[in-house]
Amino acid sequence: MSQRRLIFVRHGQYDERETGDLTTLGREQAKRTSAALAGVRATTIYTSTLPRARQTAAILAARFPGVPVVALRALCEGIPTPIPIFVPPAHIRADRERLDDAFRRLFKPTRTSRTDIVVCHGNVIRYFVCRALRIPARTWVRFESVHCGITEFVVHAGGGTRLCSYNDTGHLPRRMRTMSAAATKQD
Repeated sequence: MSQRRLIFVRHGQYDERETGDLTTLGREQAKRTSAALAGVRATTIYTSTLPRARQTAAILAARFPGVPVVALRALCEGIPTPIPIFVPPAHIRADRERLDDAFRRLFKPTRTSRTDIVVCHGNVIRYFVCRALRIPARTWVRFESVHCGITEFVVHAGGGTRLCSYNDTGHLPRRMRTMSAAATKQD
């Protein structure tokens, strides 16, 4: 029976004030994540089009020569539901529609077994966890998301989805486990 394995990787730590590029620590996080994925037989690597995700994906892709890297704007960071700070409702609707499209594209059954690696953003991964588990979308803000944390799903041939792991950081020493500045300021 075929299944689709989806391995989500949050991008590495990045410069939040200037370029949006990975920091030295972010590149090291990505290298350690790449090593943690050494036994994976990847079919495709999908990535957000934002620099921090693309740079993380490039580091991971070096471990998987010949595996295509596909950049998808639909995987860019977003705010899928209202949050405690004001975000215009039109912005939230557009983000949610975009993320729902990405979810439908990635979380569909396949005829042949495959493993896809998806490099994107904390909010995206957290929202996808809610969608996959069929829990209220607004609960995404309650999940912690560490840079280069690994989240894994399996989509079965019949369409059922299983969350296998969330935000696994066992491959990162404690000193290398970071979150964005905005996340660390929240309760």
